[in-house]
Amino acid sequence: MKKLFFLILVAIFMTSCKEDAVENQVDEIAAQTSATAQSGRGKIQLSCGKQSLSIEGECGGITTMGELIIAVKDKIVPSRVFMISFNTDQFPEDGKTYTIKKSDYTTEGKKPATDIYVGFSEVSPNNQMDWSSDKAS
Repeated sequence: MKKLFFLILVAIFMTSCKEDAVENQVDEIAAQTSATAQSGRGKIQLSCGKQSLSIEGECGGITTMGELIIAVKDKIVPSRVFMISFNTDQFPEDGKTYTIKKSDYTTEGKKPATDIYVGFSEVSPNNQMDWSSDKAS
């Protein structure tokens, strides 16, 4: 009986430690997140072959964990969102060349500032699309 009680206490202790670690990481990420661009207007035209998709509406940006993320939400279909992520906390520079790469949020370490990640999603009762850049983009 003592062994069972001891094992239960150890399991509870380990679970609470894990929850504290996760909460600490969430707090740390939240502290590193700031609104870079409160609000604006954006227009994005995505084309592939004969298919074309236009997104126009409110946009904004945030900086989190050293990355700038800019998103545009469509004014007609609010569930349609375009997102671009930069490996820097600075806005893109005019005339600078950026390379679209595969979306990869699991890679550790510094990534080149010229690599960007692009994504599009639309989730509605009629349509569910999710696309993110890959090596062939």
